[in-house]
Amino acid sequence: MNQIEEELLKFKLAVESAAEHIIITDPEGKIIYANPAASRTTGYSLDEIIGQTPALWGKQMPKEFYEKMWDTIKNKKETFEGEVNNIKKGGQNYIASLYISPALDANKEVKYFVGIERDITKEKQMEQMKDDFINITAHDLRTPATATKGFLSMILEGDAGEISPEVKKMVLEAYEGNERLIELVNNFLNVSKIERGKIIVTPKPHEIAEIVEGSMQGLKTQAEERGLYLKCDAGTNLPKVMADEDRIIEVLNNLISNAIKFTQKGGIQITHQVDGGGFLVTNIEDTGPGISKEQLPNLFQKFQKAGALSDTPGLGLGLYISRLIINLSGGKIWVNSEVGKGSTFSFSLPVVK
Repeated sequence: MNQIEEELLKFKLAVESAAEHIIITDPEGKIIYANPAASRTTGYSLDEIIGQTPALWGKQMPKEFYEKMWDTIKNKKETFEGEVNNIKKGGQNYIASLYISPALDANKEVKYFVGIERDITKEKQMEQMKDDFINITAHDLRTPATATKGFLSMILEGDAGEISPEVKKMVLEAYEGNERLIELVNNFLNVSKIERGKIIVTPKPHEIAEIVEGSMQGLKTQAEERGLYLKCDAGTNLPKVMADEDRIIEVLNNLISNAIKFTQKGGIQITHQVDGGGFLVTNIEDTGPGISKEQLPNLFQKFQKAGALSDTPGLGLGLYISRLIINLSGGKIWVNSEVGKGSTFSFSLPVVK
């Protein structure tokens, strides 16, 4: 056996042993090869699959889905990724992650298509169970927490009679703890809604300075109470951005309140600049303790915190939510930080063309 034959044998063994459903089709989608996993996934025998098209178990998605798929793999000659609803031979529905890549010849023409499917039905069912649990739990927590907030507020405002400074301090601590609980519950609900596509970001032309001012109004007092400055250099002649005002204010609230929370002296400076690539960048720079390079990758992940954030209350959802919102807005979010020199959180938004 020569080297080429050995390599081909390795390839065949690897593909036929793969857990993922793998097929190869001609340029028109007719199946010329299928591995054993394709039979296990679809319920059709290999003899029934060969010579057919994937419509044998597919054709459950909207017309637009397949139009985009064919445009991607046949016209653009790029890999297509997606999730599809399919039907097994016995009529059972299943959900699969799908990857289709064109195999090109020396003239850059499509010779074959290689399709890989993985049944993710159980994963989707587990995700739905998790979302249902979060929604039920969060709603059950928010109702009494909101009522508690109202009663504590009435006590602090003197509606129940005058209270001593010592009692007022304890009630204020209870009020702030209840506020953290409400924020946590709202974050749980936001994460669940965004991940399931229930929250839609609707960008419209806006002045970024006006959005920032809307966020700062509610946070200036918080900064002043900690002896910090909170400034914004609005800049001049800045282009409008495409943004969902409410959602971007939510991002700014997360970033600015974090900066206030972890900065002991100095303050927070907000600046803007056009990056030259059709985006406007907003920077929130603080004089806090900074974050080490090793910990930076954790910041925008769900339930992850790093550096000074790791010892503070909360589950690390604010930055994760911010990343989801900015991604849905067509921008990016990142951080530059150095221990002992503070942090700069930045995000970009598309400018109005």
